Amino acid sequence: MIEEASLQLLPNDMEHQENQHGESKTEHEQKETPADKEKGNHRGCIKRTKGPWIARRTSRNGTVKYHYRYPSDKERQKNQERERKRREVARKIFKGLREHGNYSLPVNSSQNDLLRALCTEAGWHVEEDGTVCRKVRVKRFFHLS
Repeated sequence: MIEEASLQLLPNDMEHQENQHGESKTEHEQKETPADKEKGNHRGCIKRTKGPWIARRTSRNGTVKYHYRYPSDKERQKNQERERKRREVARKIFKGLREHGNYSLPVNSSQNDLLRALCTEAGWHVEEDGTVCRKVRVKRFFHLS
């Protein structure tokens, strides 16, 4: 079963801000303002700015090189669609786990933490950068008596 501590979102962990009516909203519930859109500040992982991307590559000898990438509008649009589909699939997985998998998952839980816990339970290892690999089991070919 998934550890309970990794699934709970505590109100103390979230940053609260009050609006002009005195209502408290979490960081995730805040809406974007036109000023935020102009600055490029928004929720989500897709940038709306048209600037270059910083790409990092590690060579064979271990040195790290940085360079700028200038993606086309078509590439940016494909990335947005890919992220949207990824979030939709994750949403469907969590909905199915709530309904059919006997998991009591919070509605506004962190999807990354849930996916990491599910992968760990299923026997996959998730690294800090998000790389997922199968846990290797050592098989013994010889029985020592």
